[in-house]
Amino acid sequence: MNLFLIVVVLQVADITTTLYGLKIGLVENNPIMAKMFAIFGPTEGILLSKAVFIGTLYYFEEYFPPAAMWAIVAIYILVVINNFRNLLK
Repeated sequence: MNLFLIVVVLQVADITTTLYGLKIGLVENNPIMAKMFAIFGPTEGILLSKAVFIGTLYYFEEYFPPAAMWAIVAIYILVVINNFRNLLK
């Protein structure tokens, strides 16, 4: 499977779990995203940040070595696991 596609799926999982967490009263702990949410609102802020990230990654994907893409996948697996862990508290 294409690593870029895996990153996109993980971004969707991050968006979904983050927005659900905010809906049930959890707080965004990432100060950059918290600022984005304050400026644009949670949905718009997260969609804007993910669009910029995915667009940038897509544009420069050919320059990323596979190890860098695997590192991005690993980081976002941990992000999504952390989101689920917080949702289950």
